[in-house]
Amino acid sequence: MRREKAIIGAVIVVGVALSIFTACKPFYADEPKTYEECITKNMQGVTNTRTRILVEKGCRTQFPRK
Repeated sequence: MRREKAIIGAVIVVGVALSIFTACKPFYADEPKTYEECITKNMQGVTNTRTRILVEKGCRTQFPRK
């Protein structure tokens, strides 16, 4: 009985860990790979000049000029 509880506990822990990993994976898969992709993704809906400048700086920091 005690061994069965330990096995069930281990299965639950592994299941939760896999669920968290699977749920987070799409966020990493959608990351921009170039400066242009970063701008396109992050400028959607931006109408404020200050916000636009911050997005440009963030993308330039992530993708510096060569």
